[in-house]
Amino acid sequence: MAEIEVKLATASNHLQAMQKAPLLRNASRPRARLLDSVYFDTPHRKLRKHGISWRIRREGESYTQTIKCERPSVDGMMGRGEWEAEVAGPEPDLVAARRSDASPLLPKKLRRNLKPVFETQVERKALSLRSRGSEVELSFDEGCVRTEQESEEISELEIELKAGSRAELFRLAREFARTAPVRLMLRSKAARGYGLIDGRSATAAKAGAVELRRRADAVTAFARIAESCLRQVIDNWEAVNRADAEGIHEMRIGLRRLRAALSLFKDLLQGPELANIKAGLKWLTDELASARQLDVLETRAIGPMRASKASIHSFDRLDEEMARRRGEAEDRAKATISSVRFRDLLLDTAEWIETGSWRSSIGDHRMDRLAREMLSRRAAKLLKRGRKLRELSVGKRHKLRIAAKKLRYGVEFFADLFPKARARRARKDFLHALKRLQGRLGSLNDIAAHQQYCVSLARETPPANGKAEIAFLAGAISAKEEARIDALLRASERAYDDLIEARTFWKS
Repeated sequence: MAEIEVKLATASNHLQAMQKAPLLRNASRPRARLLDSVYFDTPHRKLRKHGISWRIRREGESYTQTIKCERPSVDGMMGRGEWEAEVAGPEPDLVAARRSDASPLLPKKLRRNLKPVFETQVERKALSLRSRGSEVELSFDEGCVRTEQESEEISELEIELKAGSRAELFRLAREFARTAPVRLMLRSKAARGYGLIDGRSATAAKAGAVELRRRADAVTAFARIAESCLRQVIDNWEAVNRADAEGIHEMRIGLRRLRAALSLFKDLLQGPELANIKAGLKWLTDELASARQLDVLETRAIGPMRASKASIHSFDRLDEEMARRRGEAEDRAKATISSVRFRDLLLDTAEWIETGSWRSSIGDHRMDRLAREMLSRRAAKLLKRGRKLRELSVGKRHKLRIAAKKLRYGVEFFADLFPKARARRARKDFLHALKRLQGRLGSLNDIAAHQQYCVSLARETPPANGKAEIAFLAGAISAKEEARIDALLRASERAYDDLIEARTFWKS
């Protein structure tokens, strides 16, 4: 079976308010249930590596075994394969599992190795609703997921489609969003449990691998790529809300990856929704920019200079001014991800990926052929722009860096489409040279941004806050950054030459 749902996270008090939403007037009476679930895996996490979660749920005196496929499916980011069976007790039933459609996905020799790894305890209030020709089940879940050492609160609404249109899930999600501050969540309870085990539940989320079949069609390929990018944005919400610098960085990476995907597929994507999606993604990227810029300035310019003790001036006043500005930028980032516009953007983008009109307009294309065309065109444009790299203006070097970044994301997106050993070796060499070029150009861009920011520090700091001391240090930092430019330009030219020599793996 396929479980297709939209999950909304919110605070516990808001979850209570949502149960009084006007749209529930015609729903069935809520059914309250206490659900205790234990998740199993091997010591080496073989199930997790296969993209499988395996739980035994106790409800009263009965036990249900559920196996879910956590990896992307043909049903998109809202769908997961699910196989359930009533079992005799609290231990995994391998016979029942082997009768399920999940059997081919399960590693061999599990019987002796499956052990409890974490559990969830949830109070669920479930009700059914017929809405515009669709049947949905609403589950208001409140409780926790916990390991032996850690626990994490669960407060969420699951809107599961039983019959009808998945577009109705998003319409209902927006109705609930009008009654309480909710946000789209893609992490399952199983993923949250594994996050606790790894100690990553509160850390920044990096980009996940994009899994594509070699002969994937363009619709499936773009949907998988876009889903991966959006997931990275959504999964960094908690980190950004804690003003975690790495979380802000990773959310921006997710946004850049998604915007790069839109650029790569721009000749195929059509529909009235796209312009609003692109504008929203750019808005969010810009809102997080100042917090990221200040972190880079501190890490790569101010910090090293402070450590070298090269200046006779104290850094106290500069540190105070930077702390004030960082606080403002972090507050701006937190306010942004708590805003109605942010929450609407996530729902709009997810719905567009899942049900947008682009799906019918993109055409019947094999993705491996399209990927060759896309990568060839991007690589040719990049190499043409970089021929006289040293002579480029700051603005044109910035555009060259963006072109390198988009090509790199394309290489990573399409890796599975070219699985032969020769192509893999060539891709490794090509990507190594491309990353070096992007990195050097990124450092040059950072220097330009740092120098511009140092000017603003010198001009805008009030005299009472140590304007003279800060202006002196800003000038010294800017001069030190200027001294790095020539070496970075030489390194960029070498990386460019290496990229020219690297084989285009998609033609191997």
